[in-house]
Amino acid sequence: MTRGRALRLVHALERQAHVREVQVLNGMEADLRRLEQKREEAGGVLMGALAEAADGGPLSLLGTITERSRERLRGIDARMAVEAARIRTQRDLARTHATAAKRYETIIERRAEAARERDERRTQAALDDLATVRWTRRGGA
Repeated sequence: MTRGRALRLVHALERQAHVREVQVLNGMEADLRRLEQKREEAGGVLMGALAEAADGGPLSLLGTITERSRERLRGIDARMAVEAARIRTQRDLARTHATAAKRYETIIERRAEAARERDERRTQAALDDLATVRWTRRGGA
């Protein structure tokens, strides 16, 4: 594999990793926005119940609505915590992909450099051999 081809491969891998990372992060942000909206809606239900009680609604009903709203909020909070953990995991995974791509690029560059140096040594050895043959033909040692 030539150096240019290897670098194109590395850059393609980096682009794929970056695109995948952006897609994952955008999806996670949308999920969090939806959960936050649900939490706000649940908070609105609770505030509505409190307003109704302040207007003279039955207090026993207020206790039931308040407890249901609290349970709903706890469920939403739990889902948000799970979602936040998933997002952190995905971000770490995306960073790992980017790090791996950089590592591959470094490895390919080192191999390309080693191949270049090896080719230069072989070329120099061939030139030295040719010079020795010419020198010998001209009457050298």
